[in-house]
Amino acid sequence: MNPLPTSPNPSASKSKSGSKSLSPSLSPSNSHPPLRPLPSALCLLFAALCLPPSVPCLHAGLPEPDTVFYGSIALEGAFVTAADSNVVVELRLSEAGPAVASYRMGTETAIGDRYVLRAPMESARPLVNPAASVVGDTVWVAVRSGTSVRDRQSHAIAARGEFVNLNFGDVDTDGDGMSDSFELLHFGSITGGDPHADPDGDGRPNLREFLDGTDPLVPDGRHPADLNPADWAIDIREVTEYALAWKLGEPWAIEPIVIPVDYVTRASALWVSGEQYVFNNLPPTTPPLWWVSAPPPPGALHAPDLTPTASETSSDPDATPSESDLVRTQLFADAVDARTPDADGRTPRRTLHGPTLAQATRSLPGSFDLHRAFTVTLQVVPPPGTRAFAIEETPPPGWLVRFVNADGRLDARHSRIKWGPFYGAESRTLTYQLTPLSATAASFQGLASFDGSSRTLTGDLQLLPPGATPPPTLVARRTLEGVRLELRGPSQSEHTVETSADLVSWAPSHSVRTDASGRAEVLAPTTDGARFFRLRTAAP
Repeated sequence: MNPLPTSPNPSASKSKSGSKSLSPSLSPSNSHPPLRPLPSALCLLFAALCLPPSVPCLHAGLPEPDTVFYGSIALEGAFVTAADSNVVVELRLSEAGPAVASYRMGTETAIGDRYVLRAPMESARPLVNPAASVVGDTVWVAVRSGTSVRDRQSHAIAARGEFVNLNFGDVDTDGDGMSDSFELLHFGSITGGDPHADPDGDGRPNLREFLDGTDPLVPDGRHPADLNPADWAIDIREVTEYALAWKLGEPWAIEPIVIPVDYVTRASALWVSGEQYVFNNLPPTTPPLWWVSAPPPPGALHAPDLTPTASETSSDPDATPSESDLVRTQLFADAVDARTPDADGRTPRRTLHGPTLAQATRSLPGSFDLHRAFTVTLQVVPPPGTRAFAIEETPPPGWLVRFVNADGRLDARHSRIKWGPFYGAESRTLTYQLTPLSATAASFQGLASFDGSSRTLTGDLQLLPPGATPPPTLVARRTLEGVRLELRGPSQSEHTVETSADLVSWAPSHSVRTDASGRAEVLAPTTDGARFFRLRTAAP
């Protein structure tokens, strides 16, 4: 909130009432030139010549410096800003009288998110200006939004040209976005809270706690997809809009502004598990796993509204839908399918799991040629019981991405390919076409998120430039069948996999030979205790 600058004139730094001064641009206006005193003899001569004895003396008010009202406005706990141009502050000479002066929020840029209202003043009655006041008058300052008066206060004018700080609602002295009463209640002083800090560790900074009306010292944060935090439920439209913003790379209004994929799959899992959820950080965990599904409150048992609106369906065959409309339609339809009752008319409800066994691997060709497209394949196997999952893939910067399958989208803002959210635990094979636009080594990164818990994509992580021979690498993945060992190396090369339980004694486990693409794979049976693997390459 922009503070009002002080006047550079020391003599005008304080009025008789001791109120704060404003900048010269806010100083009380007086369009009349100052009256210059005349010599007393000349005054008497002028009066003798111009006023016969029979004419009585007439008195009228002379213009005096304005009284200036200024301050902040809060309506129903929300601060009024310069953008709220529908809010008007009015000066009235009586509580129910008409406005004689007004200020519309945002009219003067220098004022920022405050208002300033000038009350014309005169020295005495009768008044030359019927809208003016004199010292001792009581005036009313009203805040109007649209046609209704939302708040009003009276003020007795104690001196001419005074500056009156008149705030409405719960104000914010330090301009940090949090009200004085909120900071005093929770932090001990009206300037004691840092709007960006998160002392309760629930993932929501103090400013968000203030805006949502929650306690910044108690971990009780709502999921950011929940746009109606009072109901502790994520409905189909909330989860659709949240997933849409993530998939297109658009900023979200509630922190985190850049939506993490784990938050998307958690919101989707909460939706498919019945909408209702609670904050539970016992035992301590990390976001978004502390939001867990919950049964609906008594009296709230109802079927979700799965009827799409016009923006959630493509009904006009002649219209050209935007990318946002297309993605929204697809996301909404997937969410509907996830909650469609089974043959018995029941919607399955299961408790969300935390981190569990999952598989997500990437397959790349053994080599690439400049400007020649190839296909990247991601194989994703969710853990049993998964409610929702999604994938983010980051290809080499500057390379051309095309033909993304399974309703995936390229988020150009963050240079990521995004798939999902998918509902259920069905395995997926995801592909996209990539064209190299540089002949340097290229690295790949990716995440697969299951019900709010992510795993780094394994498998192939790098492509070497044309003509380069890849060094032998060994990647171990734990699966339901055992430990799967994936070998990458030169084509048709011989290798030995060795195993150890203590990193001291090593024994041969498998002899492998790579195929024409430089790949090989073996499955090591599961054993008790820790096991380590290493690769030895046979001499050429």
